[in-house]
Amino acid sequence: MRNHTGKAVSLSPRVRPLIFTSMENRQRSPPKDPISAEKLLLELISKEKQPIEAVGGMTLGADPLVTAVSLVSFLEGKPIPAFIVRKEAKGHGTGNYIEGMKNMPAGCRVALVEDVVTTGGTLLKVIERVEAQGFKVGLVVTVVERQEGGVKALTGKGYRLESISPGRSF
Repeated sequence: MRNHTGKAVSLSPRVRPLIFTSMENRQRSPPKDPISAEKLLLELISKEKQPIEAVGGMTLGADPLVTAVSLVSFLEGKPIPAFIVRKEAKGHGTGNYIEGMKNMPAGCRVALVEDVVTTGGTLLKVIERVEAQGFKVGLVVTVVERQEGGVKALTGKGYRLESISPGRSF
């Protein structure tokens, strides 16, 4: 598989996506449009009937989005703290999977953010780690949903996945 520049790319060995979408350039560059992904994500978070008290996701894909959503929420006067879930438990110190828990009320409702969802496997791992720490997952949201099983995997476990851009129209 090749990206838009012709460079060879590989994803998880078990997945052969119909489309390839890379969010790296978009996430690490200043927005060129007035409606950016972080504002759209924050809008979805703000529409929840029960308040979301923290926003997080799996490092590295979610890092820029989580940080930007938290920053925009602060600038809009309704700050939502950010947290990051590690792929592996920290090998020293506290050994935590989750960084940023000190900023989160115990047992609070959180939004989980992902840049791109294919099978939903990463999000299921994040959900497991977040809930193991006593937090409640109130919203799962992605920028791009590739329509390759992620919604079904999450729905099968009782979670609704929201997307600001379905993969086929991105």
